[in-house]
Amino acid sequence: MKNKAIVLVSLLVVTGCQPPPKFQTMTRNLDVSGSQRSYRIVLPEDLPANAPLIIAWHGVGDTAESMAKYSQLDELAAEQRFVLVYPDANQKLWQVPRAEIPDKPAMRDVEFFDRIVKDVSDRQSIDQDRIYVAGMSQGATFVHWLIACRSDQIAAAVAHSGSPPQPLKLTGMRPPILQIVGNEDNARNGVVEASEAYQTSGIECQLVEVPSLGHRWATSQNERIWGFLKDRRRKANAGSE
Repeated sequence: MKNKAIVLVSLLVVTGCQPPPKFQTMTRNLDVSGSQRSYRIVLPEDLPANAPLIIAWHGVGDTAESMAKYSQLDELAAEQRFVLVYPDANQKLWQVPRAEIPDKPAMRDVEFFDRIVKDVSDRQSIDQDRIYVAGMSQGATFVHWLIACRSDQIAAAVAHSGSPPQPLKLTGMRPPILQIVGNEDNARNGVVEASEAYQTSGIECQLVEVPSLGHRWATSQNERIWGFLKDRRRKANAGSE
């Protein structure tokens, strides 16, 4: 499959400051169980071997491109030299469990995650112990589901403005999670309740409430996000050792 043209991002310097780090972006296409899926990838200049990978899941109605704009994570990836991926949802919505249909499997986008990790790892040198996920709104809801399904593969997670799907069993979950929410966000109560449930279950969970923030991404927390993730390595399955 052909990739879209590579875009070299380089901002002009109008002051005496050093130019920001450069990076490339491209869109890659995948066949996932007969369905055509795509993701946007950010590759910083001078990317080290064995680089960390962050996969960022957008909210309902958003796209990979729109999340890149509002989150400003591209710039963080370039500064910190990690590989960044934004998947695009099917009909702009991630598949998660639903209480009204508890017996219906919700593995379509979990499989998409598996294919993304393999595709990126086949093309770039990725540290398999430092694969992270982050999500906004319904993308955060999917992140909760994803770390329940792939606890043995994900090192840590960030859920921004989204609570877990119902039902969700916390038994066996290992990745630590950072939850971020605005104190004026309608999703706040669900996020706070989720943090308490994680902590009660013995799962490491940090909660950050951002003052005067509604339901939107807090770019002011991007450095905190990287600080939370960067030294985390996936936890070995105790049963395998």
